[in-house]
Amino acid sequence: MSTDETLKKFMRTEINLLYNLSKRFVRVETHPEQLILDVVRMLSDIEGIERIAFYVAESDQSKISLVSSVGVEEKSIRLSKREGVVGFIFKQGYPVVIKNLAEEPLFLNKIKRADLSDVNFIGVPIKYEDRAVGVITVDVNKGFVATANLVDLLVMVSNLIGSYIYTYIRLKEREDVFKEEIAALRSELMKKFKLEGFVGVSKAYYSIIKQVLKIAELDVTVMIRGESGTGKTTLAKVIHYLSPRKNKPFIEINCSAIPTELLEAELFGYEKGAFTGAYTTKMGKVEIANGGTLFFDEIGDLNLTLQAKLLRFMQTKEFERLGSNRTIKSDVRIIVATNKNLEDMVTNGEFREDLYYRIAVYPIYIPPLRERKEDIPMLVEYCIKQIGSMMGKKLRINKDALGILTSCDFPGNVRELISCLTRAAISSSTGIIQPDDISCIGSGVCFSHLIKYSYADKDNHVVEEKTKHEEKEIPKDEKTKIIEVLERVGYVQAKAARLLGMTVRQLNYRIKKYGIEIKKI
Repeated sequence: MSTDETLKKFMRTEINLLYNLSKRFVRVETHPEQLILDVVRMLSDIEGIERIAFYVAESDQSKISLVSSVGVEEKSIRLSKREGVVGFIFKQGYPVVIKNLAEEPLFLNKIKRADLSDVNFIGVPIKYEDRAVGVITVDVNKGFVATANLVDLLVMVSNLIGSYIYTYIRLKEREDVFKEEIAALRSELMKKFKLEGFVGVSKAYYSIIKQVLKIAELDVTVMIRGESGTGKTTLAKVIHYLSPRKNKPFIEINCSAIPTELLEAELFGYEKGAFTGAYTTKMGKVEIANGGTLFFDEIGDLNLTLQAKLLRFMQTKEFERLGSNRTIKSDVRIIVATNKNLEDMVTNGEFREDLYYRIAVYPIYIPPLRERKEDIPMLVEYCIKQIGSMMGKKLRINKDALGILTSCDFPGNVRELISCLTRAAISSSTGIIQPDDISCIGSGVCFSHLIKYSYADKDNHVVEEKTKHEEKEIPKDEKTKIIEVLERVGYVQAKAARLLGMTVRQLNYRIKKYGIEIKKI
C-alpha cells in the first residue's frame, strides 16, 4: 500500500474515531473512567499502534497513575509528577515524540518493553483549566507513516477529554451542592409537614407538596378537595404555617357541624341584644382571624344566604356584626375544603356560581388512602408515636400487622387509620401491635362496619352470606371455619382467603397460628 493510500486510510479511521467519540461526549452522564476506557479501545483499533497507556493525576496531585492500557503487562504503575518522560510531559504540558527510546535519558521503561528499537513513542498531555490532569502515551511501529497525523489526532482527543472532564467535574460539583441544598430544604420542609401530621412518600403526596410550595406564600384562595378523612384540614394548616401569615391566627369554621341558624353569628359575630340570648357583644371568627387564615371546612354545606354574605366579604373584606350597622374590615386569607361535587351543586342551583369561582382559584386534590397505599407505613409510624405519647407508652408495630394495614382500603381514610391504630394500641398488652390487635379485615372495612362472610359449596355457588347483624363479627370457632373453607376449595389458599374476606397474608398468619395442615389434593 502506497504512502498516500495509507494516509487516506488513517484519515478515514481518524474521522470515524472522532465521530464515535463525539457521541460519547454528548452524554454528560458518562463517567470519565468509562470515557477513558472507550478512548483507549478506539485508539487500539488503529493499525500500527502497539501499546497505549493512559495516566491520570491522583486526587492529591502528588502522583500519576496508570488507569487504562492496551499491550502493557505491568498494570500498577505510579510516578511522581517529575519522574521520567511521562512526568516531563505532565510538567511541561506539551506533546513529545521520541524516535529512539534507548537513547532518551528520561526514559524509564516502566511498562517493561522488551525491544526499544522497533517503536516510536508519542506522549500527549490532557489538560483542563490550563493544567495537566493526565497523559496519553502511544507506541507505534517504525513503519508507521502517519506519525504527525497521529500526534494531531491525540492532541484533539486529549483536548476533548480535558474539556469533558472539566464539564463533568463542574456539573457534579454543582449537582452535589444542589443535592445538599435540596436535602436541607426537604428536611426543613418535612419538619413543617410532619408538625401537622401530613406525611407520605407516594408520587401523589409529593405532587401535593409541590402545589403547596407554589401557593403557600401567595395570598390566593385555595380549595382543597378530597374524601372525608383524607387530611384536608391538616393540609390547610400546613399552607397557613408555610405562609407569611403563619404568626397570625388559623381559624376553622366547620360549615356542617354548626347549625345553620347559628352559623352567621359564629362567622360574623353579634352585638349585645341582637337576638334573644345575646347578653354580650361577641366577635365572629372572621374578625378573630384578622391577619391570618380563615378555613371553611365542608363549604358545600353553607346555605345560599350565607354564601351571598361570604361572597360579599370576600369581595370587599368588609362585614357587619349581627345587630350592628358599623362596617368592620378584616384582612384574611380564605382556604376552603369540600368532599362534594360543587360543580353539580352549581348546576342544580345549590351553590352560587359567583362564589364558586371566587373559592376555586387554586384547587388541590388529596387522593383517598386506597389510591396511595405506599403512604400507609409512614402514616402508621407517625400515628403510633402520637398515640404512644398520648397513652404514655412506647409503641411499635409488627411487620405482619403493618402488612394487614397496608392491604386495607380504609373508606374513612386517614381518620379511620388513626381510629384503627388507637384500638390496636389499646388492645396491645406488650406495646408491640400484632395482627390480632388489628380490628379490620383486608378489604379495608373495620369491624365497626358491616362485615360479610361468604362461603361457597363445592360447586363454587354461594350458599351462605351473613353479616354482623345476623351473627357475631368473628366466627365463634375461627379455626373450624378456616378448615371448612379450605376443604371446600381444595386447599387453594387464594380462593379460601377471598371467601373468608381476608388477604392471603392474613389467612397464612392464621394457618400458622392454629397449626392447620395444608393437604395436597
